[in-house]
Amino acid sequence: MLRIAFAAVLTALSASASAQTAAPQVRGVTLKTEAVISSELVRIGDLVENSGMLASTAIFRAPNLGESGTVTAQQVAEALIPHGLRIEPGGAASIAVTRTGRILTAKDLEARIARALADHAGLRDAASLAITFDQPPRTLHLEANRAEFQVVRVSYLPHASRFDVTLELQAADPSRRTVYRYTGTAAEMIDVVLVKRAVARDEVLGADDLSVERRVRASVSGEPIGKVEDAIGLAARRPLRPGVALQAGELVKANLVQRNEAVILVYEVPGIVVTLRGKALESGAQGDFVNVMNLQSKRTFQGVVIGPGHVSISTPRTAARLVSETTGAAARRRTE
Repeated sequence: MLRIAFAAVLTALSASASAQTAAPQVRGVTLKTEAVISSELVRIGDLVENSGMLASTAIFRAPNLGESGTVTAQQVAEALIPHGLRIEPGGAASIAVTRTGRILTAKDLEARIARALADHAGLRDAASLAITFDQPPRTLHLEANRAEFQVVRVSYLPHASRFDVTLELQAADPSRRTVYRYTGTAAEMIDVVLVKRAVARDEVLGADDLSVERRVRASVSGEPIGKVEDAIGLAARRPLRPGVALQAGELVKANLVQRNEAVILVYEVPGIVVTLRGKALESGAQGDFVNVMNLQSKRTFQGVVIGPGHVSISTPRTAARLVSETTGAAARRRTE
């Protein structure tokens, strides 16, 4: 609520000054319909038009920071009498007065405490901290663009995740400072990847099998995988249970070629593609080197796994040898 209270000392001074001089000439002024102020006092210029040299003269106390209220035309008229002003008839019956300010909510204070801990207590990035207060902090109303918090003291106990932070609020007036102390816990949070269902050994993970959850770092062992894309397409080294944070060591590249599997041997250069039938002598994932057998000659070569059931022949010499052996074997069969 707007506190309609005369600035008693100022009014008395004005009255005293008026008594020592001739009666001031009464001048008519027009009342405004609203006023937006940033100070603790409402001045004549905030409420009336064309107040001239009297514009900076305070006549009322302002609402609390961030609050609004109204003052009636009659109240303004009475406050203007000592200053030789009268309100012209036909104007507004009241004035809405708003005192600007900014609001600091519990979320804002959490962010400020997190920054203080990250800057002064050696913790990780402030965005990774989850702040829990011992007592829920009340919302603070501050002067717009004037008040700022300064960190006075920071204490943090890592083994208990306990913090004790003291902040000082510096207002526009340097002599007016307010100290706030906050205590609670600060836990480091990380993103972890989970499987949504039970996954069997060697099963390949897809995007639909995975989810991301934010957890307290201390509750997660090892070095968990933090991004879904780092797990997609990998195979489980062992059975996986849903809800358990995935570790990098639990996943391996999925084999695209299996041992003893029939494969296509591929040699490709611009304008030429040679494909032959072969057999994988060992399993391999994308990019792995594996030994393969030319089914025609029964000779063994090395290639690179490039896709499911496909192995690339790495050198022109090897490819030429494979083609030669294959065509030679086919010619021998025709003569036989």
